[in-house]
Amino acid sequence: MGGFFFKVLRGTSKLHSPKKRKRTKVRREQPIRSRPAVHLPYFGRSWPHLVGQTACEAEREIERDCPELYCEVVSVNQLLTMCYCSHRVRILVDRYGEVVKIPHVG
Repeated sequence: MGGFFFKVLRGTSKLHSPKKRKRTKVRREQPIRSRPAVHLPYFGRSWPHLVGQTACEAEREIERDCPELYCEVVSVNQLLTMCYCSHRVRILVDRYGEVVKIPHVG
């Protein structure tokens, strides 16, 4: 009766239980290294003095300071993805168009 739960290897008469199989362990050859700062020139950059200004003024100042960055004006209540983009700045504004959170790269 117990023979139905075992696999029979071809060419041999041994029965192997699925529970007794050896499991291989995955080993990492090299440790994960963080990216060098060369690829992320604006990493950690923020503009706290822009809180309270209008979105147009904030966008103008960010583009003047770092012309390679892309500014995105979004509402505070809007759903956003949590992906990090090294060339994007999100400017969070309220319904009056004023910056309410510190704009930062990402």
